Amino acid sequence: MAHLPAGPPSDDRPVREQKAALRTWAHGVRRGLAEEELRRISAGIRDRLVDLIAGTSAAPLTIGVYAALAREVALDELANRLLHTGHRVAFPRVGAGRQMTFRLVDALGDLEPRQTTPRLPAIREPRAHAAPVVPDVIVMPGLAFDRGGGRLGYGGGYYDGYLAAHPEAQTLGVCPDVLVVQQVPRDDHDQLVGAVITEADVYRCSRHANV
Repeated sequence: MAHLPAGPPSDDRPVREQKAALRTWAHGVRRGLAEEELRRISAGIRDRLVDLIAGTSAAPLTIGVYAALAREVALDELANRLLHTGHRVAFPRVGAGRQMTFRLVDALGDLEPRQTTPRLPAIREPRAHAAPVVPDVIVMPGLAFDRGGGRLGYGGGYYDGYLAAHPEAQTLGVCPDVLVVQQVPRDDHDQLVGAVITEADVYRCSRHANV
């Protein structure tokens, strides 16, 4: 990648305001991607993830993935492929106190739509009785990433809280290449990812970069 888009200009405003400006910019970029382009991006990222995970360990792994919202990188085909090749697949579920856990599924049909927060549409999650697990590798969504592992989420803090409690997890952020920016504004509690996967490249970062 020859040039990294900067996103909104950096300034001396509080980090919260800088993040809000970057979210507005990132949402605009995502809305500008045609559906066919989003499908191509998701397929390219899926193939890179399959290669990365296959090269990580010969033994079956427990992989945490997510059920995509509109215009996010779609991972359903990745989840199916992982299940068919013997890996265990877990999806996040938000419980009491806004605590997120990963829970195993045997098939995508095990997911059910839940309204976890009024700000977001219903998200497909494992059912309450599904077994909790700590994944070996977590594939994370984000509105934007930088090449140092900085991640811009939606502001809920679910992944940051989970990773703070489970620092041993390997973490892979996924987004379109156009949303890898020069720098994501960060607070002290913001967690880095080990690598950022796009349809064009793999950017290895500072956290658990051995995936």
